[in-house]
Amino acid sequence: MSINKGSIKTLSISSAGLMEAIRTLVMFHEPLSRINEHFCAWRELACHAQELEAYPDLMHALTDLHTQSQMDFERGLFCAWISYIVARKLGYEEHTCRQLFIAGLSQDIGNYLQGVNIQNYLKHSVLSIDGGASRTPAGSAVNEAEPTSVDQGSQAFVSVSYFEHVFTEETQISNMILTHHACEDGSGYPKGVNESQLTVTQQILIVANQLCDQMAICSGYSSLDNCLPYLKVASVLYFKQVNGAFYDLINTSCVAMGALRSSERNSQRYKTQIHALTHLHNAALHFSAEVLTQDSLIYVSQLREKIRKLDIFVNETGVQGFNADAHECPVDLLDFLEAFQPFLKTWLPLLDDLKREVDAASIQSLERFELNLRASIKSLEKPRAYSLFV
Repeated sequence: MSINKGSIKTLSISSAGLMEAIRTLVMFHEPLSRINEHFCAWRELACHAQELEAYPDLMHALTDLHTQSQMDFERGLFCAWISYIVARKLGYEEHTCRQLFIAGLSQDIGNYLQGVNIQNYLKHSVLSIDGGASRTPAGSAVNEAEPTSVDQGSQAFVSVSYFEHVFTEETQISNMILTHHACEDGSGYPKGVNESQLTVTQQILIVANQLCDQMAICSGYSSLDNCLPYLKVASVLYFKQVNGAFYDLINTSCVAMGALRSSERNSQRYKTQIHALTHLHNAALHFSAEVLTQDSLIYVSQLREKIRKLDIFVNETGVQGFNADAHECPVDLLDFLEAFQPFLKTWLPLLDDLKREVDAASIQSLERFELNLRASIKSLEKPRAYSLFV
């Protein structure tokens, strides 16, 4: 794979245009503008954006991203902006905050580079940037009509490779770009990279992207406040410092501006939910102990890690030992219950894999455990609005 500079536009976005795009995104969506009221950093961000004009190849790549995918372009703007703010909130020096800002902007350029055959690149792992015709390492011309859509992993791989061509000495930024789709359990990209191998700054960009995924499920950036329960649960389970910082940032802006989110909660449901979670917790601990001798199996190990986090959640959120005779459920616990269902749903595919991996003696226990899991998931579902036509 190579990049044909003849196919790259001579015009590209300027630093002023980049900053205007960020301002427009932030000021158009109320939750973002509230954060900006308390954590404004336009002057510093403008300086870092101005620095990028010394790297025309990167500005061309950002232009290609902007012209081909407004959604991914805005995702980069959001991740760059909020990652910078969270890093400042955590006390990082300006140099590190700058790195996160640039990494957020550059994270998705790999999927939209003009004249790049990504499949060929992934096959040969070669990146050459010259003024000649685009050619594969074997010497055959690149067919630019071939599709270049890729999964998150290959996109991150190409993004970081191109970025390293432009910024030859920014290793920390390259690492942030490479791991921006990593997961705490090693299931993301790069495969097998888990929480213990990720720095706090890498985690910041990862959580920013996970936050984008959550907002996409709702109604976009205007639904940022609705992600508070998700962040609250995440701050108990993984990337605790970073998820906690994101939660505090968003929640503080809500409280300070008197914009506390409203949430329809049926006070009659929480006891059923807590009861189901308690049963799931007990069943999970029992099953974890039963398959302890099979922990060398990959899916058993992954499930036991999820059970460990369930145990942390139950004990740290107040589910364990909750007084069933209480007339009211603490608001914090309601928040946790509201957002915990998506985490439990991620267990279901793992159970399917486990059925093919564990020994025959454990299948019956696994099936009982699955029944408890599905009961808990069902109890945590939000009630549907009443309708005569449903």
